[in-house]
Amino acid sequence: MVERSLRVNQGRHGDELNKRMDVMVDLRKATNHPLLLRHHYTDHTLHCMVRTILKEPSHRDAVPNLVWEDMSVMLDFELHNLCTL
Repeated sequence: MVERSLRVNQGRHGDELNKRMDVMVDLRKATNHPLLLRHHYTDHTLHCMVRTILKEPSHRDAVPNLVWEDMSVMLDFELHNLCTL
């Protein structure tokens, strides 16, 4: 989690204190709300989910790469809700 936050903040402009505070906020979020991150749904699982969703009548004409792109930024909680639908 720390490595991910540092990697995301590496290209940002700003002082080191703000970057470290961002890491602390991410760690607090992970502790208090673990479903607000994505740990349970791997990329492989998402690919399987995309194939399944594309079989649904509402998504038959969808572009697979766009569905993947939309789902790849979703959090575990959002993906879980999508699965229940």
